[in-house]
Order: sequence, then structure tokens, then C-alpha cells
Amino acid sequence: MLEHLRSIAGSKVAKTVLNQIGEEIGRTAFGYSKNDIVSKDHWKVLDDVLSVRGWGRCVSVDEIRHEPYVTYVYTIRDCPMCYDRKSAEPMCVIMRGVVTGWQESILGRKAESSYEKDCIAKGANFCIFHVSFKD
Repeated sequence: MLEHLRSIAGSKVAKTVLNQIGEEIGRTAFGYSKNDIVSKDHWKVLDDVLSVRGWGRCVSVDEIRHEPYVTYVYTIRDCPMCYDRKSAEPMCVIMRGVVTGWQESILGRKAESSYEKDCIAKGANFCIFHVSFKD
């Protein structure tokens, strides 16, 4: 889908649109699941949501504080966006949006930035996403 959209609209527009779709999926999934979240282990609920839909597994979410920011590091296993694909750069734009929308919903505010640090398509064991907020 990314390649087709990229051929029509260009790389930057394709990535922006797919990320926004992912963010909406993340926000919507959180909305349906928020009553199941009883602790800081919200990633376990996200793991259930992803698993049921065949969208991989959320292995963990770690918090890194670096004033004035706090970054949430999502580790995703079996990401379907890059399954059986090879790429020189991270390619899981929709999943980046999903974890960004999820974390924004938890905190009730917009992220300062988000990016995919590593990707299974690049040969990594997991897809790793960083979502940062001003603390």
C-alpha cells in the first residue's frame, strides 16, 4: 500500500497520510480499551488489541526521561507492516501512528515527535518506536 500511495502522491505525503491513519487507529483502539487499563502496564492492553487483530505483539513500553522530554519506547514483535520485507530504512509508518495515537490518548496531549528507530525489515529483531512529549 505504501508503494502504491507513494507512486501516486510522493513519499512525504504517503508517509504523512499513513501515519495519520495509524494515529486514528491508535486513538480509537484506546477509546474502546481504556476501561481495561488498570495500571501503568497499558502496553499489555495494547498487546491484546494488536494480537487479536493480527497486528503483531507489543513486547514492552519503556519510559526514558531526558529533560525537558519524556520518551516512550514501544517494542513491537511480528509487525505485519514489514513482514517478510527488506528495506534500508524503517517502513512501519502505520504502526508508528498506532503507538503514537495510543500514547497521546493515555496522556491526553499531542506528541512532540515520533519515529521508528529500528525495523524488522532492516534486519532487527523488533520494530522500535520512540514517541516523545515535553515533560
